[in-house]
This record gives sequence, structure tokens and C-alpha cells, in this order.
Amino acid sequence: MRKRSQRYEMSMFHFRCPLCGGECPEVSLRTYLSLWGACGKQRVCRLLSQVWGAIRAFQAAEVRWKTRSVSEELNTLAEELGALGRLLALGAENPLRMEDSRVVYSATCPVCSLPAGERKTGRYFGLWPTACKVQVGNLIYEIALVLWAVVRGLPSWASGPELGAINDVRKAMCHTATCGTWLRCPQCGRLTTSLLGTRETAQFCRWCMDAGGGFGICIRLRHGKNGMPRAEEVPKDYLAAGVADRDLIPPELLSD
Repeated sequence: MRKRSQRYEMSMFHFRCPLCGGECPEVSLRTYLSLWGACGKQRVCRLLSQVWGAIRAFQAAEVRWKTRSVSEELNTLAEELGALGRLLALGAENPLRMEDSRVVYSATCPVCSLPAGERKTGRYFGLWPTACKVQVGNLIYEIALVLWAVVRGLPSWASGPELGAINDVRKAMCHTATCGTWLRCPQCGRLTTSLLGTRETAQFCRWCMDAGGGFGICIRLRHGKNGMPRAEEVPKDYLAAGVADRDLIPPELLSD
């Protein structure tokens, strides 16, 4: 796992890009979403087209964890994407594919900006027809954040109906969290398969845990008043990131 540049804040690309699977530098979520708030139409359209393609590819999947409720929610999401596609003259595109026994992304990714090329697969990322619960949950959650930033930015290129349709896609993504397949982190709203902590104290997801200090003990060296180095344990706070960046999260993902 890559070393975090900041503690006690949410980040983007903590593991990998949720759309193309690319490994790229971790950045502050607040900084990342601010760029989407002022983003041009072309990039937003590429994002919507490729997310639509990923959802359509997964709709055809036959994986054990995809329950009837998940299928129904994804069908609704695909319908909203289709309505938006007709409004913006978009088609569904899925650049993630197998070529000569290699997994490649055949386009520049609108989420992480990595160019087309080979992508590594692993336990939590693969081709969309075989995607696991974590992969689909990450896509839905993180793209919902991006679309929330777009809607809040009120881009000058978007008409009222276009912005409303983008918001409908965003709300359909958030509503997927209610289908009972995923747990929701009470701190950041992320769709996850497990929560840490206890109900008596507080619960949090793996991302919040990493942002708050992670596993193990972290020691830092400081100089005391006598000039001698002094070792001290870095405190952990697994709730801090969710509190500090709570304004970035769509309210639907934080509601019960």
C-alpha cells in the first residue's frame, strides 16, 4: 500500500482508480473534487459514457453476490444513464477489456487521467463482468462523489435539464446503497463489505481507519527542550477524516 501524504483527511486513489483500475498518486479528496466542480463538458461526458459502459457490462454478469435487489437498483441506474445519454448524445463505452491475454484500458481514463494501456487486476479489481462486491461498491461510491461535485459546481455548460439528469444519475447511485448488499460507513458513507469498531463506541470502514493512522504503532521523532531526540507515538483517530470532510459527502449516503 502506498504511503499517505496526509492524515485525518479523505483521499482519492487510496488503493487504485475505481473506473480503470490504474495505480496513481493518492490525492486529497477535497482537492480532487474541487477540480470536478469546475470541469468542462467533454470530460464529464467521457466519465458518464465510460461509467455507463461499466454498469452495462456488469449487468450481464453472473456472480453469486449479485442479488435480485442489486440487479433492480443497477437496472434503475442504467435507465437514468440511458436518459442522460439521450439528452447529451452519449453512448455507453467500456474500454476495460482483455487483449492478447492482457487486461487493458483502451482510452484515457476520465477519473484518474492515466493514458490507455495495460492495467493490473487483483483481488478487488478485474473485468466488469466478473467484478466483486468491493469493486462495484467503490465505483458507485466514488463516482457519486464526483457527480455531487459537478452538480454543486453548477457548470455554465450544463442546461437545467442536463444538470437535473446528472443529479438523477447521482441519486440513483446513492440509492443503490439501500439495497442491503453493502454496509455503509457511518463516518464517510462508503459502501463496504465490513465495518471495524463496535456499535458501542463507533464504526468505520478500512478507508477511515487508514486515514486515521492505520494498523500498528507509528512512532515519530522530535527534539526535546534539551536538544535530544525523543520518540513518541503518533495518536490515531479513525473518525477524524469523516468528520473533517463530511461536507464532501452526498447527504443521501449519510442518511439512515
